[in-house]
Amino acid sequence: MEAHMEVHMEARMEVRMEVCVGNHVQAHMDAHMEARMEARMKAHMEACMGAHMEAHIKARMEARMDAHMEACMEAHMKVHIERAWKRTLKRVRMRMWKHAFRRTWVRGRSAHGCAQKRV
Repeated sequence: MEAHMEVHMEARMEVRMEVCVGNHVQAHMDAHMEARMEARMKAHMEACMGAHMEAHIKARMEARMDAHMEACMEAHMKVHIERAWKRTLKRVRMRMWKHAFRRTWVRGRSAHGCAQKRV
């Protein structure tokens, strides 16, 4: 009877040991999985943050480029306008000078019987 009980106890011990080891292995695997998930999440967040910052930098560069182009275009147009204005002034001055020249000098000559007005 004692041997019978001993076998029973041993079997019970084995079952308890199996359950215990099973639980231990399960806990160990759970910890592994959790650590793996954390590592993957960290890598994922790093990649996302990198992409996010890249987008920020790109947007900032584009904004700066737009501002730069706008300023350049303004300066370019300013030069165009100034040149056109100078040409206009020259033309106006020339016309006025021609007008005055004809009224005085050319008219004076023709009045004395010299060559007729030339243009």
